[in-house]
Amino acid sequence: MLRQAFAGLACLAALTGVPAPATIRGRRQPGAEGALDEVATIPGSELLLFLGACGAVAYTPSPDRPFEAIPEFKSNHRVMLTNAQPSTEEVSGGHWLVNRHAWTDVAITITQRELAARGMTIAAGAPKVLKLSVDSANTASGFVKISSEIVMSVETGGGYKATYAGKNSSAMMANLERQIDGAMMRVVVEMLKDPAIVKYLTE
Repeated sequence: MLRQAFAGLACLAALTGVPAPATIRGRRQPGAEGALDEVATIPGSELLLFLGACGAVAYTPSPDRPFEAIPEFKSNHRVMLTNAQPSTEEVSGGHWLVNRHAWTDVAITITQRELAARGMTIAAGAPKVLKLSVDSANTASGFVKISSEIVMSVETGGGYKATYAGKNSSAMMANLERQIDGAMMRVVVEMLKDPAIVKYLTE
């Protein structure tokens, strides 16, 4: 039991940067044989195994989280959505290994769905263009909260440039995949709440 507890502490240490103890102490149930404190000292080799099990994992967010409310607009224009993130290398994002090109594709899928719902036609070679690039993503765990953030750059065909952050946080023991999915949805929400983006798409 103490070794399981240490594994949890080691995982938390790996995500927060707070050192895990090498020795932990617990007490047997009253009446159990030997009611003295039980001490477990974890060898360095086992500590490395615990930390390795808590390493970053490869994941691509789902585009299916319900979209949050934004100031509504309508447009009958055609628009082309472009993935402007060239890197397909997996980079560290806290809990995740992030392929920023693939994550940008997810942002494009959400954007396409939401613009189509507002009357726009998504088409190659369209006169209006949105270039999207997921620049970073991260999920960090504290002692009471897990926080996720995705940062995305956008450029319109008219030359307007902006950077948006989608954030999501919850208490410990949250579903990490669902949380980063929510951050992805929210970075698109932030883009489509930008009056300059809305003006470009509707005029």
